[in-house]
Amino acid sequence: MAGNRSFKDYVAERFYNEIFATIQNYVIENKDTIDLWLYRVRNIGEIELSDIEVKFVSVSDLPEMKIEFDIVVEAELEVRESDYHYDESENCRQWFQLKCSGDLKCNLDDFIIYSVTDYTSKNKQPKPMSDSLVPFIYSEQLESVATEFLRKNYPEALKTPMAVDPQLLAEKMGLKIEIRDITKDFTVFGQIFFHDCEAEFYDKNSDKMVQTHVIAKTIFVDPKVYFLRNLGSVNNTIVHECVHWALHRKAFELERLYNNSVTKIKCQVVGGIKDSNRDATDWMEWQANALTPRIQMPISTFKEKAFELIKKYKQSLQTEEIIDVMEPVIDELALFFGVSRLAAKIRMIDVGYEEAIGTFTYIDGHYVKPHCFKKGFLKRNQTFSISAIDAAIQSFIDPELSALIKEGSYVYVDSHFVLKHPKYVTRDENGYAILTDYARTHMEECCLVFDLSIKSGFKESYHSECFLNRDKGSNIDF
Repeated sequence: MAGNRSFKDYVAERFYNEIFATIQNYVIENKDTIDLWLYRVRNIGEIELSDIEVKFVSVSDLPEMKIEFDIVVEAELEVRESDYHYDESENCRQWFQLKCSGDLKCNLDDFIIYSVTDYTSKNKQPKPMSDSLVPFIYSEQLESVATEFLRKNYPEALKTPMAVDPQLLAEKMGLKIEIRDITKDFTVFGQIFFHDCEAEFYDKNSDKMVQTHVIAKTIFVDPKVYFLRNLGSVNNTIVHECVHWALHRKAFELERLYNNSVTKIKCQVVGGIKDSNRDATDWMEWQANALTPRIQMPISTFKEKAFELIKKYKQSLQTEEIIDVMEPVIDELALFFGVSRLAAKIRMIDVGYEEAIGTFTYIDGHYVKPHCFKKGFLKRNQTFSISAIDAAIQSFIDPELSALIKEGSYVYVDSHFVLKHPKYVTRDENGYAILTDYARTHMEECCLVFDLSIKSGFKESYHSECFLNRDKGSNIDF
């Protein structure tokens, strides 16, 4: 896709004559009631529309490929005095609102204007869309949007804990899945085709890109490519493409109104839509990335299963501390819902189990024991855990940290700078300093906090995933 396309600009150009004629008729028929700002003309005799400018278009989503929208137009009017004693005329500007609808399935050939009024204020659309016809979805709406998606396409997943079968989901949505190589360099992990076309795919036997006829509503998945390396899988990719089909066909059809050769959306390994770095496509990819795990792990049934497993592992491990059971719980949730370990970990945090933040952390190639802290203490881009190299750098460049270390207040233990006190630091059987169990469950009391940032080349929207995936390949700076 080429990037941002403007529905306003398209409507203004294609339907200029229809809009002009509608407003012309309206002002003539309602010249006695239109509230115009006039200074010289006392009584309107004749009124003529000389020009119009579409100021903005407010769009609301409708079922299938239909939309309804308000076109707000600034009209330039020439008004003449009705009393022949006053040979006066003047130009003025007035805003009008036209309520319209159309079906993108037929390229808006059924465009209709069904009412005109003086513009007073922008109407709040029930299901608003952007000027690029991407639905507006805010972070706080993600759970409800995912639930509605499942209610329509996979309702059984809302009734009892179960894995969402991506093959069955695609089938229910009328989509076909093909697993095959897409590119040689594995930069594309999936793509969905909205129209029949001839497309190029990598053929490893000939080591060339070959043309293949593709039927609309086909999802292609490259099994060798994993979204953000260890965040996703084939299951994730299929659901991801299903989200594009459900939510972004209208943005795609708007693109085709400008360029009818476009046929597909390609999704890159790094999380963007290939061939575009514009805002609209970034939003589409953010929505698909954010909704996919919420669809695979519906909030109500996921909580139910998590609670069941926490209870199970507390009993089997004979502990009352959630942090002690969090890692086996996450692993079993990942297996049960057919997602990656990291996806299950992030979902646990999403639903309120902040204890999951301190699990499955690897620093300097070594496993860091699970740890937890007071709820809400850490921001999303903060950590207690820091590598030995980063610890040395920070102690050198940060005067306050350097002073604390020199005076012996803090020591570097288990990848943390921890307050040197028997309550927080002890020795193992080999004499090495380790955190006490109390320290591991009260990190906010005894450990220093560090801010994290992603090295260049990674987008802001993936920070949380990268921060929670602290392994030797993570692109993390302190």
